[in-house]
Amino acid sequence: MKIALALVAVSFAGLAFKYSSTAVQMNVETNASKVEWAATKKTGYHQGIMKVKSGNVQVEGGKLVGGKFVIDVTSINATDFENPVENNFVKHLKSKDFLETETYPEATFEITKVDYKDEKNVVLNGTFTMKNVSLPLSFPATINNADEKRFFGFAHFTFDRTLWNVMYDTNRASKDVNIGVYLFAVPAEAAK
Repeated sequence: MKIALALVAVSFAGLAFKYSSTAVQMNVETNASKVEWAATKKTGYHQGIMKVKSGNVQVEGGKLVGGKFVIDVTSINATDFENPVENNFVKHLKSKDFLETETYPEATFEITKVDYKDEKNVVLNGTFTMKNVSLPLSFPATINNADEKRFFGFAHFTFDRTLWNVMYDTNRASKDVNIGVYLFAVPAEAAK
């Protein structure tokens, strides 16, 4: 009896291996992807862009099923300035008051679950890590294309920076930051 049960278990294990996920892994095209940000203060707002350093998504059956991307926090700029890169505000953002980019040059988002609301609209659930703090983060996104040749999705949402230890004076600058993520990906062999 024990031998028969063992054989059944091995057979099922073999089936599970044989019919494992057929998800296609695609690499993020870093030259086409970006993270936009905007934050308000009492006298107005600032906005800018950060580069996506690397990442991948998994697509199966025309749907996004997983992925992870890395943001190059050191690339932050402020596009509302004449020189978006070299200005005192960007230096302030990179300082200990905000992002501490010398100590924490990257931030990551790893997808743990994708809830499809309809053919294109989803809620992405995952873990966002910034300044060595990892917390759950969920937000709505739109998946415009997810097939074996290319992926494009985007999201617009707001998050509370203070939860990730970006603690600069909330009386002067809002703790809520508006984010726009634009991700393009292609199969690994086609990525550049």
